[in-house]
Amino acid sequence: MEGRRIPCFEYTEQTIVAHKDWIRKYDDAIRHVKDLTTERKDWIDDPRNGRIFENDTDLTSLTGLGAKMQDHLNAEGITTLGELQLQLRDTVRAPALIKAIKGLSKKKVATWVSFMQDALLPGNCPPKINYRDAPNPYIARYPIGTPNPRDILPEGQGAQHRGIHRKASS
Repeated sequence: MEGRRIPCFEYTEQTIVAHKDWIRKYDDAIRHVKDLTTERKDWIDDPRNGRIFENDTDLTSLTGLGAKMQDHLNAEGITTLGELQLQLRDTVRAPALIKAIKGLSKKKVATWVSFMQDALLPGNCPPKINYRDAPNPYIARYPIGTPNPRDILPEGQGAQHRGIHRKASS
């Protein structure tokens, strides 16, 4: 077997490890993220971001709405802010609703209507994105510039049986 000279490598402030050790560390890092049990903000994106949506925001986000009043509204078939907004816009239904629910005043209703006109977004909130569910959470969360050691296997390290086919050098 004939020796061969390797190209010059700048190793200042670098740690050189064997390829199999790199893959092991890479897999350990992915396993660490997938095994996290807490809802950490850096691995789960919540698109709600404090916003309220008409179809999936419950009544508890309204100030001045207690448990009893919420029970009365639920009995009337009103469970979301969108349903409440529709009922309060109805000129026939709104006065009857105000009379039917003890403690509900025109002033409180006017405050809620104003709040919902300003803050309520149409539709449902987009679902949370849990990057830990992806095969590689790092690439899912930070897609640009994340190295994948399986894409850079050295010659003779089983590149063919892992499904990676190198292009022939020209």
